[in-house]
Parts: sequence; structure tokens; C-alpha cells
Amino acid sequence: MRMISKFVLAALILAATSASAQAQVVGTFYWRLAPLGSVLNVTITQKGGLFVLEGFETQCGGNLSLPLTGMAIPQANGTIFMGMTSINETGSGLHTRAYISAANNFSGTWADNTGYFNQPFTFVNSGAPVCPGGLRTGPTSGAYPRPDAADAARK
Repeated sequence: MRMISKFVLAALILAATSASAQAQVVGTFYWRLAPLGSVLNVTITQKGGLFVLEGFETQCGGNLSLPLTGMAIPQANGTIFMGMTSINETGSGLHTRAYISAANNFSGTWADNTGYFNQPFTFVNSGAPVCPGGLRTGPTSGAYPRPDAADAARK
């Protein structure tokens, strides 16, 4: 299954050069937001050179799964930039950005508007939450923290 997933994601990158404007479902994939227990369950649909992300964020401990939408855009350097929003139970938006690459097993790093920066974004085989890992709590602001401010806050 893992090999099939890698093949499909590789096809996603190659398909970005396609001129087709038809929407085509690429598949459903899973990424863990380490060090937390949340796992993003993302169905990817190609629309021309862009990729629409739809799904949910599974959390630990019987907590609500959060609806998720976003876009992924292949970059000239071979990475894929993903921008996603999960809506929590209070209605606040958890804005997540991630960079992944085929060279790194479709894993990479993520940051959000709750203070996480440059965290491991790990491609996994299952949509089940990884517990214990903790929950993401609502955003404290709508802006991403500056890297130096986020690093200083963790010390």
C-alpha cells in the first residue's frame, strides 16, 4: 500500500505539467502533524496545474474531527507547497502551511497560526490519530509567527 501511495503522489507531481482542465481525484493521503497526535486525512483532486485538498483533521481522545480545505501547488524546486485551513469547534480557523517533497518520502515541515513552526510533517499509511500526541488548540492570531519569534517562545 505504501508503494502504491508513493507512486500516486509521484504521478501527482508529474501531472502538474498537464494542460488538462478536468478535475480528477488523485487519491486520499495522510500526514501527521508532529509533535501533535493530529493526522490530516486529505483527498487530493487535480484541477489543471493546481491540487484541491479536502478532508478532515483527526484528533486524539475522542475529540472532534475538524473539517479541512486547502490547495497544493508544485514549485519549480521540486517541492509542493500546501496551504490548508481546519475549522475547530469554536469556529476558529487553524491555518496550516506545509512543504513536502518526493525526495523526502512526501514528508516535510509544517507551521500554523497557533505558534508551531518548522515541525515534522510526516506522510503516514493511516488516518488514525497518533496518541498520545496532544491536540492543536485554537489560534491566538490569524498570522503566522516569525521564525525567530516562534523559536524564542519555545526556549
